[in-house]
Amino acid sequence: MVRRELCLVYASLTSALAATSFVGYEGCSQGQTDTINGAYAGAKSIFDIVRDANIDFSKIVAGDFLGPQKWNQGFQDQIQSIIHDVASLNGGTPAQSFSINVRCDDRSNVCSDGKTYAYTKQISGGYDHGSINFCPKWFSQSSLDDAVNAGRRSTDWNYKYNMENYQNAREVTLIHEFLHIDWVIGADPYGSRSSVIDYDIQFYDDNQSGKKVTRTVYGARLAKILATWFDSSQQKPSIGRIIATSDENMTMYMLAAYLITQLGTYPHLPMMNASPPRGKPLPSTPLVDDPFYFNATGGIVANDNFNTNSVGYPDPDYSAEERAPVNVTIDKFIDLVDYDKDYVDAYNIRINPMTKASNFHNQLHDGWITVRTMAQSDIVTQDLECKADGSYTVVFDGWLNYWSADCPNQVASFMWPMEYGDVYLQSDGYLHDAGGNQIGTIKIDC
Repeated sequence: MVRRELCLVYASLTSALAATSFVGYEGCSQGQTDTINGAYAGAKSIFDIVRDANIDFSKIVAGDFLGPQKWNQGFQDQIQSIIHDVASLNGGTPAQSFSINVRCDDRSNVCSDGKTYAYTKQISGGYDHGSINFCPKWFSQSSLDDAVNAGRRSTDWNYKYNMENYQNAREVTLIHEFLHIDWVIGADPYGSRSSVIDYDIQFYDDNQSGKKVTRTVYGARLAKILATWFDSSQQKPSIGRIIATSDENMTMYMLAAYLITQLGTYPHLPMMNASPPRGKPLPSTPLVDDPFYFNATGGIVANDNFNTNSVGYPDPDYSAEERAPVNVTIDKFIDLVDYDKDYVDAYNIRINPMTKASNFHNQLHDGWITVRTMAQSDIVTQDLECKADGSYTVVFDGWLNYWSADCPNQVASFMWPMEYGDVYLQSDGYLHDAGGNQIGTIKIDC
């Protein structure tokens, strides 16, 4: 009921968004125009998943990107309604028309830096309700369909279930830009909300006392870090206030919700390597894709080897943006004990995947499987004969390759959530869980 009352305040706004169209296309070729329109259609597929879905803040997806319930309760309705309103760009009955100006002419001369993908203006070139300028680099991004199809085909679960392999898609960048437009999310002067902005997170440099290293929050890895920030200066986390205005956190949440429908489970990688007991500290020589590490005294310090390109899109030039990012300094993380049990259970399963096994039941044809399983107290990769005789094989890591003489020239790579106890390859060629629900979209034709 609370959410309904909040949404009624923005009823006229939401109905207007339903009629949203793109206009202008200044400087865009026909090919670029088609690409922009195609990305908008793809973004609508994400909107269809999240528009009317109630966020379960106790689950791992919300916990990863929106923070723990304990510290975001006062902002849950705001987060929910912002996601509803941006997703209402596609849905409902329009009461009035609404247009967003899209262009390719780099009116504010930002694209020339060669790093920026797209940028927004609240008022631009005679348009009052927002403008998105697409840079040449945006057109070099893949489509989300291509990224998802590559993930579906992958036999490497470290690739398939890694958000960083999907975040650098045109549709995702477009949604990020939508959230920056005040009219879209009902921010002042169109409503009472604060604008949705980008954040910079800063880590202290262990080698230079007092120096801070800055990373703009783009991509799943840095969004997860921001969502577990403990504001040590305030003696308690204030993450709800931050997340309710953090563009990338809400963008990544929407992307994750969509990917669950495409991959059959939440692509939980990269895992947030926060302070103990949440995970093991990084080695003394930190990896290039980890923006921080723990020093000898347990302090959180910047990793100077961090590869900024690993986040999907590098830090932009904000000279043409109407709002520069807001800085937060990461020197402490929210402890795992502050998260709901559902989140903690799911987190522990994923951080220790080899402690969980599934029972694979072959109900199709006698065949062979390549699996990770137990042999003489060690977990190894093996090719095993797998009969359709009512028996099962204990499988680790939630994946296997299957082939059979009854399915000529067919090999299928199946993956499933690691918390599933039993999985079944049924006569329809699809993998199912114990409740009979189909897992994923992979099928072996026999």
